[in-house]
Amino acid sequence: SKMKDLFDKLLMTILNEIYNLLKDIDTMISGTGAIVSKHLNAVYSICWDNLTIPSENDGLKIERKVRSFRNSLLPSLNLLFPNLRKIQDKLGIQHAATDFSITAVETSEDVIQKKP
Repeated sequence: SKMKDLFDKLLMTILNEIYNLLKDIDTMISGTGAIVSKHLNAVYSICWDNLTIPSENDGLKIERKVRSFRNSLLPSLNLLFPNLRKIQDKLGIQHAATDFSITAVETSEDVIQKKP
């Protein structure tokens, strides 16, 4: 019947629009992930580059700066996880039922120094 055909056509149009919306969201999330990855790489590349610094004193200064910046990012990361979970819920993406917060970051040197 005409009514059924009209309904089917409308339903397909709506489903196609939802599909296109989800593709756009996926593209935006992937783009955001690439940007975050690029910035994290820029920040943490200093850790690998400090091996080539001529003065060990300069290396220690950079290491302290990196540690300070890393620790200052912890509160932002703690806010990121609940927001990510909300977005996943809105999009219907299942997520692991883990509940954790990053409270501190320790390097292997920190762990070794704590040992008696």
